[in-house]
Amino acid sequence: MITKQELCDAALAKTGVGRGESLTGFSGVTMSDSLKELEAMMAEWQGQGWELYYQFTLPDDTAKDNSPLPGQDSMIELRWKSVVASNLAVRLCLLFEFPVSPNLATEAYNGTLQLAAYFINVPDKPASPWAIGGSGSYAKKW
Repeated sequence: MITKQELCDAALAKTGVGRGESLTGFSGVTMSDSLKELEAMMAEWQGQGWELYYQFTLPDDTAKDNSPLPGQDSMIELRWKSVVASNLAVRLCLLFEFPVSPNLATEAYNGTLQLAAYFINVPDKPASPWAIGGSGSYAKKW
């Protein structure tokens, strides 16, 4: 089980903010902003057709703030953890006005390409009465 806090902690560590933080996690404001950014990123990805089965926080009518809970299971598979964390790290750098390192930008970009390749929708081959057959470059109707 990969919790939402684990994803945010990994992303914050990739930004360089995580250096020197305690093992208990980050400040409440930093974590809250990170969790909200995680939810927004996953919603955008789902809108693109990248279904990672992320567990979104359900709205609660009794709560004033519908912030995601850090200990909640994200439902993200282990193979996507680094991709999510690196892309979230880039977004957090922009949010907190930190410089994005070239290594982090490359890691996030490569992860995005990996997701895009995994979720590409290749249409079925259309049935055609024409096929290339025989020798040479003549088309032959079967």
